[in-house]
Amino acid sequence: MQHKLKQLFSLIIFCGLISNAGLLAQTVRDYSLPVGPDYTFTLHGTPSAGYTFLGSYRFSSAANFPSTILIIDEYGAPVFLKDYPINDGTQADLRLYDNGLMSYFLFKEDVGFGQYYIMDSTFTVIDSVVCENGLKTDGHELLLLDNGNYLVICLEERIMDLTGLTTEDGFPGDPDALVIGAVIQELSPNKNLLFEWKGLDYFALNDIDPYFFLDPNFMDFGHPNALAIDLDGNILLSLRFFNEITKISRTDSSIIWRLGGKNNQFTFVNDTQQFSAQHHCVVLPNGNITMYDNGELGNVPLARGVEYELNTVNNTATKVWEHTNIPGLISYSLGSMYRMPNGNSLVNWGAGYAPGFMNDLEEVDANGNLVSEFNWPQDYFTYRAYKQTPTWNIEMQRPIINCDTTGGTTSLSVASSHRAYLWNTGDTTRNITITSPGEYYVMVSDSDGRGYFGSKLKVINDLLNPCSPADTGTSISSTSRLPFSIYPNPANNLLTLSHPGKPLASEVVLYNSLGVEVHRQLLTSNLEHIDVSGLNNGSYIGIVNTIAGKPEQYFKFMVAH
Repeated sequence: MQHKLKQLFSLIIFCGLISNAGLLAQTVRDYSLPVGPDYTFTLHGTPSAGYTFLGSYRFSSAANFPSTILIIDEYGAPVFLKDYPINDGTQADLRLYDNGLMSYFLFKEDVGFGQYYIMDSTFTVIDSVVCENGLKTDGHELLLLDNGNYLVICLEERIMDLTGLTTEDGFPGDPDALVIGAVIQELSPNKNLLFEWKGLDYFALNDIDPYFFLDPNFMDFGHPNALAIDLDGNILLSLRFFNEITKISRTDSSIIWRLGGKNNQFTFVNDTQQFSAQHHCVVLPNGNITMYDNGELGNVPLARGVEYELNTVNNTATKVWEHTNIPGLISYSLGSMYRMPNGNSLVNWGAGYAPGFMNDLEEVDANGNLVSEFNWPQDYFTYRAYKQTPTWNIEMQRPIINCDTTGGTTSLSVASSHRAYLWNTGDTTRNITITSPGEYYVMVSDSDGRGYFGSKLKVINDLLNPCSPADTGTSISSTSRLPFSIYPNPANNLLTLSHPGKPLASEVVLYNSLGVEVHRQLLTSNLEHIDVSGLNNGSYIGIVNTIAGKPEQYFKFMVAH
């Protein structure tokens, strides 16, 4: 299924819950863009520093929608937007590298292949990358290595005998079938081929999970969808249709180990089910591996972000962290997980589907507490998402909003040097008149084709003093957040709320997904246990209030008995 149901009733119920309880435990903002889909950003706590790099994706031909790549700041405001017009291609995988360059992939439907584009800190395209030896460039992964080389996934075609295999529907393979195989190429900065590895030379055809062999005349062999460099310099390759992460030697091209799938060499510890149909894998500085487990083929299908500690002496893969959303959530494609320096994680649910599921991206802390949410409209998805901070000053590219109260009239304006303007009010002039408090931002573009650049939010709270330095939008006010930690999540019988010091007198109120209060409890110590053994399996909302009724913290958790 390539469709996500984003149910309006869930938003209405939650808003009703907030209204009825007199709570404002999160900040919700709807952002309008000059092109492509608009989006909603919800802030629940203190976000990690950085900018989120992502793009809009839709399961249809490019003729049906304009494709966009997007950068937003930690409060959700658009920083950069680049679109490709209808019929011109599909963009994906916008990311930032340690050397300050950025890349994205553009797939051209009319010719059936694509290429990567490299941008500098001014968002000017300065280079492009395609595979050598006539191979098609696959849009799943490009890595710009520390030495300036490129590591890229390519695709080759071979006519092969598949008569020894049977499709998912029970049909025998064709003797002259078209097989698409994974190839890894390393290219120098001048695009000279330095290394090439072909999966069809190292894997057996029956390594593919039969679930993914659908056509007797055609096989997408392995479906490579991620690359990573291990701490020892060797390559990790994610093969979705194998349910496997493979480690490959850059010295002699041999396979070092295989994690997951039919040829798994590891014992999984602290994990009730092996990952399946995964998308995205990253090696952390401590050597652990994170991935987005789409969970499509699990014993109990469930999408999650997950982290494993590998012991290659004892061949164990120990799950040390995971984050799930709601029971039964399956992600049919796409998705990513990215770990930030402060321990927070950005989980992109890809083409996730479950009744009532609405999120595209979630930032969560190390304990799984929700920090922020990003949502495209229904039928739009995100291929991958990263939250990163450039080594250069990205704020230099953003237009600055000037505030003026001349003659008793308040106006906001930006420089007159831009070609086009779009305010969130709908105005398309360089200056606007303000008649009411609110939050304002503008996006501008020039004639150089780089894209649109967005300002910070300008927050006006007091029309009597609208241009106060306190209302510059550099700090967005939101509900204060006590440092409660909530664990385990999902909870079975007990949910624990932990606070490093004794909190002010407060209480916690739990609501089910319909907005009905199911539990209320005083919090009088720095470690409280909540009995959830009587609650049904599912997703719940918790609000920590002071006794006076002031909301202090919002969190979401699951119960799974």
